[in-house]
Amino acid sequence: MGDLIHTFGVDWKLIIAQAINFAIVVVVLGYFVFGPVMRLLKERADKIAEGLSAAEAARKDRETLAGERQSVLQEAHHNAETIVARAQDDGKNERATIVKLAQDRAEALLRDAQLEAEEQKRAALKASEAEIARTAILAAEKILRSNV
Repeated sequence: MGDLIHTFGVDWKLIIAQAINFAIVVVVLGYFVFGPVMRLLKERADKIAEGLSAAEAARKDRETLAGERQSVLQEAHHNAETIVARAQDDGKNERATIVKLAQDRAEALLRDAQLEAEEQKRAALKASEAEIARTAILAAEKILRSNV
């Protein structure tokens, strides 16, 4: 086997030196490169995990807010319906009051018109009685003058 190693030109001193150099490179790279890279990867993984948990919390908050929004909308709709119903009732009551006032006013105007018509009728009757009396007196005078 010694001939085989010598035939291929393998030098034990060189292999040992290369093994020591490789070990030094592995230690240096492990300390200066692998350690910081692993630290960066861990920090990045932590940030990603934190981002995922924040996203999950935001999703839960969004769902909660959506539920609250829905309940607020339902309450607002219910309040709006209540207000509309109350306004309709108030409108009906106001309309009934206005109609009643209009009817009362119309009845009062009708009574006043009837009273005024009766007053005018009485005045016309009185005037016609006076005219009839005056005509009767004139006719009586004329008859008396023609008989004299």
